[in-house]
Amino acid sequence: YWPGNIRQLQQVTKQILVLRDKNFIDAPLIRQILNSNKSVSPAEITPQNLHAARDLFEKGFIEDALTHCSFQVTDTAKLLGIDRAYLYRKIKNLGIIIARK
Repeated sequence: YWPGNIRQLQQVTKQILVLRDKNFIDAPLIRQILNSNKSVSPAEITPQNLHAARDLFEKGFIEDALTHCSFQVTDTAKLLGIDRAYLYRKIKNLGIIIARK
């Protein structure tokens, strides 16, 4: 039983696929993702915090994808299905720090 709507289920499924370790999905990973997708109460929804919430989500999602790809930006861009230059802009705009070797 899924308590949310189909878009929420699709988003959780995408997160699981991005964050999985190779071809293995375990219960702790699913719990981690479900706990990170807690709903915001209607009283907390405002135009000002929607933008901030989106940025926060994108930052975490990109950081997780970068970690999964060993901080290889080209591989991360491919995984996320976006252009490498666009990913670099997102990294800069969201203040994501990539440790250089």
